[in-house]
Amino acid sequence: MDMSIISKLYDLFIILCMMHIGFNENDPNCNKYSGKAKEFIENYKKLKGDSSITEDSPYYKLLSTLSNDYDNFKKKCSDVNCKDILPLQSIEKTQIAVDFSERTSEQLYVQGSEVTSSFRR
Repeated sequence: MDMSIISKLYDLFIILCMMHIGFNENDPNCNKYSGKAKEFIENYKKLKGDSSITEDSPYYKLLSTLSNDYDNFKKKCSDVNCKDILPLQSIEKTQIAVDFSERTSEQLYVQGSEVTSSFRR
């Protein structure tokens, strides 16, 4: 177990707990939630980009659970008209697009190199 990753996951968990504990649907303070949401997103992005967290690791499963809980909190905020909470999906979609773009560029380069070398024979 990587204690550094566990510690970062725990920090995300604490941020979410503080968001849930501080939530008051009768008197919502959207600014307070959006500040915590930004903090969560920053930490989430760092962990999501960690190459040692693969889809088959327990860390990934925990990160996914935290992501789902964040989405649930965002929905709870939307229900009381707090619209300032940023969605995690936009971050994940952006990252997927970047990853896809990088992989596609690499594949095109490799395929182009193979074509070039086959003409030299």
